[in-house]
Amino acid sequence: MRAIFVSYRRDDSEGEAGRLFDDLVGHFGEDSVFMDVAAIEAGRDFRKAIDESVATCGVLLAIIGKEWTDAKNEAGQRRLDDPFDFVRLETASALKRDIPVVPVLVHGARMPRADQLPDDLKELAYRNGVELTHARWNSDLQLLIKALRPHVEDRKNVAGGPSQGAAAESKPPVRVETKVPEVAAETSSTPRRKPLGIILALVAAVLVVGTVVAYMMLMPKQVTVPDLSGNTLSDATAKLQALNLTLGQKTSKEDSTKVPNIVLSQSPSPNAHVKTGSTVDLVFSQPPVQPKPTTRTAAVIAKESNSLGSHMMIVSDRDTTLAINAWGGAQHGTTLRLYKNCPPDNPACTWSYHNGMIISDQDPTLAINAWGGAQHGTVLRLYKNCPPDNPACTWTYRNGMLISDQDPTLAINAYQNAKHGGELVLYKDCPPANPDCTWSLVTNNSQ
Repeated sequence: MRAIFVSYRRDDSEGEAGRLFDDLVGHFGEDSVFMDVAAIEAGRDFRKAIDESVATCGVLLAIIGKEWTDAKNEAGQRRLDDPFDFVRLETASALKRDIPVVPVLVHGARMPRADQLPDDLKELAYRNGVELTHARWNSDLQLLIKALRPHVEDRKNVAGGPSQGAAAESKPPVRVETKVPEVAAETSSTPRRKPLGIILALVAAVLVVGTVVAYMMLMPKQVTVPDLSGNTLSDATAKLQALNLTLGQKTSKEDSTKVPNIVLSQSPSPNAHVKTGSTVDLVFSQPPVQPKPTTRTAAVIAKESNSLGSHMMIVSDRDTTLAINAWGGAQHGTTLRLYKNCPPDNPACTWSYHNGMIISDQDPTLAINAWGGAQHGTVLRLYKNCPPDNPACTWTYRNGMLISDQDPTLAINAYQNAKHGGELVLYKDCPPANPDCTWSLVTNNSQ
């Protein structure tokens, strides 16, 4: 089995992991390095295969980029919180067995803290790590190889051969002179030839055995199709690849009970026996397209026309009983969440739109802000005395969505579906048909 196990996340450090794998194979040999579920035999349970491979390795390299800790799946959930995440399975298996785990930091990433990790990965925060950079790749690699060499060579060292003591006691051979009888000179020097029929029979047998072995190796193997229902598309694709199966046609189906991109059905059905390389078609969930409420047309605010909406509630199209709220009271840094059945006279739930900013009616010095800079997953908070020329505090209302002026591909989203207490974040490339990203603006002119 391999002595070095390379664990990485494709979206985070695939290029560096591949380059490191090639360098390690070139130095230690192919049999000493293991990387990726693609090396798992068809038909194996990937969980058991990962556990067995990690159990027999001498050291595990955890390749950590900037997105390793907070990478999310298509449902918006953090991958490390999934107990069946490949990276978590690999690293936790090594830590459980007290196998040396070396964090390898790339892209300028930092070591994750223990409070950022699930319970079975917290020990990783205390493992001594190394850094690989493009500028110093060769020198950084040599330091890593030097640290890995004891783990690899100890596994390759096989005892054999006589001891030094035995060698010391051995005596040189005694030279013996013999006389060749004269009759030997008369013996013919021509070697005895084997019959031609026996040689041809041996050649034919070798050819037959080789043909049978080649057929057995090239013949497609049978694998069992896994049950993919309830998996995200990315997780289902990874499981198919682990079995040498191919993702076929993907068909979306509206389902209001599921988050987007969850597998609803498949063909062939689970537990069917197919040849390796076969395709599996998937049907996955998409939110239904809902008509926009009529209240929007009466209270639309458009930054382009500099119109002003005042004392309005921003209501979720997913659930019109939920409104954006300054959770726990309006103050600098307050997190924005959804509040169910908020009364229209509660200033924590009403807002005014001025100079492109969405301003709290509870404290007009506070505006909705993309906290820490607009990017996918950014949490929305209140910011005190934000200047109107700061694009992190200004928004455009278009197609029912509240879009960031700092990055027009980002829209305010009801994270993990609309519910009471649901946190508001920014969502990249959210389609206008997704009611988690669209809002109705209902005015309350009585204030």
